[in-house]
Amino acid sequence: MEEDTTRQAPLFSAQKFSSRCFVGFDTRAGQILTKKVASQVAFSLNWVVNHHYVVTAKYHTLGSQKDIRNIVVPYSNSAIPLIHHYAGLGFGYLFFHDKRFSLHPELTMGWAAIKFKHPAEEFQRQDYAMIIPAVYGVWNATPLFRLGLGLDYQAAFGQRFYSFKSSYLNGVGGVVFIRVGTF
Repeated sequence: MEEDTTRQAPLFSAQKFSSRCFVGFDTRAGQILTKKVASQVAFSLNWVVNHHYVVTAKYHTLGSQKDIRNIVVPYSNSAIPLIHHYAGLGFGYLFFHDKRFSLHPELTMGWAAIKFKHPAEEFQRQDYAMIIPAVYGVWNATPLFRLGLGLDYQAAFGQRFYSFKSSYLNGVGGVVFIRVGTF
């Protein structure tokens, strides 16, 4: 079998490959601790392949303090604030990337941690798994700047930590975001 030498490109060359990136800054208001509302602040780095496929590295933390005294130490007189962090990887798809408004469903999976102090002793658990399905509506204001709204659900899985259940991190949330970069 002879090699086809009529074209100059290598045999396995990528055709029409586009690689872009953007940075996202999010704020989320959502359900936490079963019936309470908390804010979360998030930061993400995103890689967009061929204007549609999105790979995301995301980090978020609680932006508001929530007292978990009634959950972990009900007999305590002092407040015990919850500290919660999450880091994960996500995969999404951009619909209508070249229009004024885009739709961006995403599934993010990662690890969550909680921490609290009582009275001077620190308690920490870092092995909660968390899955966050989300859908975002994106207004493509300029080629480098985007605003949007989203809806997500946080689902945490892990063992009970004192009286703190992983389900206390579960809940529906609304997201407002700014994205800077290219699609």
